[in-house]
Amino acid sequence: MHKSSICKVLEHVKQEQCEHLIYNTSGWVRTVRTSSQNMGFCQINDDSTTHGLQIVISDTYCDNHTDF
Repeated sequence: MHKSSICKVLEHVKQEQCEHLIYNTSGWVRTVRTSSQNMGFCQINDDSTTHGLQIVISDTYCDNHTDF
């Protein structure tokens, strides 16, 4: 797996169904918020796009879900 910019990840997401695919990117966290005890959202940016990337964090896929 190679590292991609957020812009390239977003282009790929627009082109095809990509549920449960793994992407490797880096940047800084702009915001983090929770919507319930088992779900949160994280906005990541790397300046490759003005939109950034929002990821959903779920206790289903996290080992330490008590951090929500």
